[in-house]
Amino acid sequence: MIAKPTNIDTSLYYMRYLEVVQGDDLLEALAANQYDTLNLIHDISNKQLRFSYAEGKWNVGFLLQHICDAERVYAYRALRFLRKDSTNLPGFDENDYANNSPGYKTTAEFIEEFNAIRNASIALFKLSDLENLDFKGKANNLEMTPRILGWLMVGHCLHHMNVLEERYLLRAKN
Repeated sequence: MIAKPTNIDTSLYYMRYLEVVQGDDLLEALAANQYDTLNLIHDISNKQLRFSYAEGKWNVGFLLQHICDAERVYAYRALRFLRKDSTNLPGFDENDYANNSPGYKTTAEFIEEFNAIRNASIALFKLSDLENLDFKGKANNLEMTPRILGWLMVGHCLHHMNVLEERYLLRAKN
């Protein structure tokens, strides 16, 4: 079992992602979040992927791309820290990533990529030395651990699925 992180500075920006996650085992949370995400996405049409709820906001396809991009970054950081790499890893600008991404044109594209990334993330934690879960590394000058990054994968995705439901899908149907 990979429990939630404890003794975290609650002022850190990513706490909002950790606070929305239910459960007490990371592998179960990753799998449940994968299932819930795919259930929500299943009913999104390819046309809805181009919908944006306001000027200057990402469309649904870019929002979904952001979820996959962020999880890849979190997984890379987790891998480095699981291997006790103490290099201060750089941050990433989500808007630059979105501006240089094609975004998804079909829901099938997202489903394929999300499944590949999430399954790789699950395998990363399942097959790693769990004694290194609390190794403290730095990313974007913030102290993080593989444990935190794993739970961030779930919380970040959940946060954006909530945004998708509240700001995009309700408006796209009207």
